[in-house]
Amino acid sequence: MKTEALKMETVKSMVFRFIEVHDNRKRINTTNSGYPPLMKRDHYYRKQLSQVM
Repeated sequence: MKTEALKMETVKSMVFRFIEVHDNRKRINTTNSGYPPLMKRDHYYRKQLSQVM
């Protein structure tokens, strides 16, 4: 996508959405035991829920 004609705020918003929606759900993170952040968060909450029940 050509961004030369877009306003800077629009480009910043597009980059932010890419990071939040695509990158954080797909990339592997070594500090999360090799899981993408979304999977690690899901695992954490499932573990917390199983400890409560």
